[in-house]
Amino acid sequence: ERVPVTPAYRWPLLERITGTPTWVKHENATPTGAFKVRGGLVFAERLRREGAATAGLIAATRGNHGQSVAYAARELGLSATIVVPEGNSPAKNASMAAFGAELVLTPGAGGMKGAVEKAEEIAAERGARLICCGRMHSSLLLPCCPPWLKA
Repeated sequence: ERVPVTPAYRWPLLERITGTPTWVKHENATPTGAFKVRGGLVFAERLRREGAATAGLIAATRGNHGQSVAYAARELGLSATIVVPEGNSPAKNASMAAFGAELVLTPGAGGMKGAVEKAEEIAAERGARLICCGRMHSSLLLPCCPPWLKA
């Protein structure tokens, strides 16, 4: 397993507020510090299982999803390109780069729309697989869906 089971603890102060036993799952204990690490892995693993040829993974994002894509690419020996608007969090950029992603900055005035457009352009040029949150592939949704929706 590429992501360890995340711990869950009861929180007495929250139980006072909710009036019921309250467990908090600490997704900050994953390799990227966010629950989204699973989405990128599920997508990349599915590509590998299906034997899909790809020149790498690419996403337009501001942080957690990009960390997931970069982590998944590194784990599976793929390249990752993350497109972010200028002015994005330096800490998020550093984290994505630390997982091995190539960061591409787009003009901040274009926001995420500009980043997505640039990611689409790069994906087409390189033959990379685009996995942007705004255009979710069903493989990204599966780990997040309730069991009755997966059927």
